[in-house]
Amino acid sequence: MQKVRLPRGAMIIAMLMSLFVSVVAVAQETTAKNTQKNSEEDDQVTYRVIRIPQVFGGTDPLYNYVKTLLQMALDTNADQYGKVKLLPNDRGTVQERQLRNLDNRLLDVTWSVTTAERENLHKAVRIPLTAGLFGKRLLLIRQGDPRFSAPVPLATLKQYRAVQGQDWPDTRLYRYHGFSVLESTYQASFKVLAEGFADYYPRGILEVDYELEYAKDYAIALEENLLISYPSAMFFFVSRENHPLANRIEEGLVSLLQSGDFQALLEAQPFYQSSSAHAKGRQVLELSNPMLSNESRQALEDYLPYFSITK
Repeated sequence: MQKVRLPRGAMIIAMLMSLFVSVVAVAQETTAKNTQKNSEEDDQVTYRVIRIPQVFGGTDPLYNYVKTLLQMALDTNADQYGKVKLLPNDRGTVQERQLRNLDNRLLDVTWSVTTAERENLHKAVRIPLTAGLFGKRLLLIRQGDPRFSAPVPLATLKQYRAVQGQDWPDTRLYRYHGFSVLESTYQASFKVLAEGFADYYPRGILEVDYELEYAKDYAIALEENLLISYPSAMFFFVSRENHPLANRIEEGLVSLLQSGDFQALLEAQPFYQSSSAHAKGRQVLELSNPMLSNESRQALEDYLPYFSITK
């Protein structure tokens, strides 16, 4: 049989095509090996588990923000201290139980509004997590309550009954200033207010929007005239002896403040964005906070200037 000879140009093209196919095959094989290697390396990374509280129903937006902030702070120095995964507890617990669980080694980190007493019992990371806005309180009231159609004088407000959590620092603060306070659990307080056992429910300016949505089955509204204000801060807490973890979190938060990532995360939250609008045009009732330590007062002075809402 007579062999067919390809033109010289066609032979060159055929050789190039064969070479190209070989190169592609080698590249694909190398990529597959590298992918497998990277996957194996990821599987070999040791993550330290940091135990945190479980979310409480109705507080999801704030919980998710603080959890994200904590992970970001721990990620900033992961090359130095190791990678971390956050592990929430199986179920939600009240603030005092969360703090006790630090010393019982059932939690590694929690967060709470601070008091001098809590700082004596546990190790606080004194950087305010929400720009001090937990000291800005609005009132949830029953819909259509005529007593709140105009600004209520402070003396009169003290005669009305507020509802507050059983283990909250704010409960003690209001009583210190002569307010009438009924204690209840967080979830039950909405029903207590709606059924008339209390007259108002002071809530953080960051919380009112999503709490109104959470309590939408009750006839509850936002009072439009007053803002109660006192110095306050939410801090991360660890057990008293866990200085290494406290220092690591503090380093991470300071780094995030300096880079602006901390502020950007907070300012991106819808509950933060609505705070300025809620505060406008209200009559401010200023209260002192005798439960705040000198160190925490200094921390507020040092760190609040980083946040635009306080400027």
